[in-house]
Order: sequence, then structure tokens, then C-alpha cells
Amino acid sequence: MLSRAWLGCAAALALTGAAQAQDSLASFYKGRNLTIIIGSSPGGGYDLYGRLISRFIARHVPGSPTIVVQNMPGAASNIAASYVYNVAPKDGTVIGALFMGAVVEPLFGDTKRPTHDMSKFNYIGNANSDAYVCLVRTDAPVKTMADAFDKELVMGASAEGASTRDFPVLLRNLLGAKFKVVAGYPGTREINLALEKGEVQGACGETWSSVAATYPTWFKENLVKPLVQESNTGYPALDKMGVPLARDFANVVCE
Repeated sequence: MLSRAWLGCAAALALTGAAQAQDSLASFYKGRNLTIIIGSSPGGGYDLYGRLISRFIARHVPGSPTIVVQNMPGAASNIAASYVYNVAPKDGTVIGALFMGAVVEPLFGDTKRPTHDMSKFNYIGNANSDAYVCLVRTDAPVKTMADAFDKELVMGASAEGASTRDFPVLLRNLLGAKFKVVAGYPGTREINLALEKGEVQGACGETWSSVAATYPTWFKENLVKPLVQESNTGYPALDKMGVPLARDFANVVCE
């Protein structure tokens, strides 16, 4: 009976502590702003996900803070990462929506950003699990991924560290795809506008769900089509369309 009494006290203390922690958080966040820093320009996939999350996240934060969304594009979201790391308050009032490249960039080469250390960030979640794709205009000379080993394809891209730049470079350097990578676009919105205008012929490193939702007329009117999946496993919708995996072409190169 005594043991049970102690267990009951321990449980009560734990619950009391949790309630006090919730009350403390609610007091901290009440009346404050919670800022989401999006490392891309407005209209791109990261911007859409950041703004979608901003509509609901306050419900899950004690104190229901006001959510503020701020775009901070540039250097493949490394400008945003540097701001979050060096300037922004480190008290839980700022969240960075950063490119994957800002996290894995040191794994791809010798590049090390002196302005921030991604290993010191606290990671709180991922908006989705998706497949990256390469896209191509249907009027381009390259019709299939196999064609890309024989004919040049002009690809729009952002900066080093962004998937839109690193993925086509990877396919070019590792597999031998004849991708002419034109870097310097602020984000996917600008890349896709250039793709629409015929300024470039293709793009890589964009998520399929974002592209399909944002530019449905591309595919309905057969203006742009997926060229290859940059994924370990096929994405169901792309598999149905017969879009191959990039890794399948590694065998061709290695033979």
C-alpha cells in the first residue's frame, strides 16, 4: 500500500510538473509573435509549405502566438539559415523553413559555411515526404532521360546548396547527362517562370507534389513533363506515368 501511495504521489507530481510547464509556455507565447523564416522567394514550394503550416501551427503552441511569415531568399536558403543561427532570438520564437541543401551541403563537398553550423540547429519536423523530379519542356530536343546523354539540355537552377542546382550537377558529373546548368535564379518560382517562357528547357530538384499542385496546366496541356525521378524508390503517381528513376541509368554508365 505504501509503495502504491508513493507511485500515486510520483504520478501526481509528474502531472503537476507537466501542467506547470504548459502554463509556463502559454505565458511565454501569449501575445508574442512566432516567426517562420522561409529561405526562398514567394510562390515556390517551400513558401507554400511554410504558409500552409503557419495557418495551423498556432493551435499546437501553448499561448496561441501570432504567426508571422517572412521570406528571406538567397544562397540556397543559407542566408536564412545564417539569420536564424546568428541574429534571430534563440528562445523558440523563430522557425527556419530551410532547403535540404543547407543541411546536407557539407556532405557533398568541401563547402563549409563560416556563418552557421547546421549541426547546432534543433530540428522539429518535415512538411512532407516527396519525390524530387527533373522536368523538361515537351518542345525541347531531349524527350527522354536517355536522350539527355546525347543532347544538351539547358537547366534552370538556384545557387550552390539548393536541390535545383546540386541535383542536375550530380546527374551531369556522376552519370554524364549533358545538362547545361544555368544557376542564379532566386527560387523555384523564378526557375519555373523561365521554364514557361522558354528561357530554359528544364529543371531538376523540384518536388513533384508541389509542381503538380502549382502548375497543373503544364501537364494537362502537355507543355512540360517529368523527365526522371530523383528518388530511391518510385513515387506512385510518377510510376503510373512511366517516369524512370535516375539510379536506373547508373547501370548504363557503369557497364
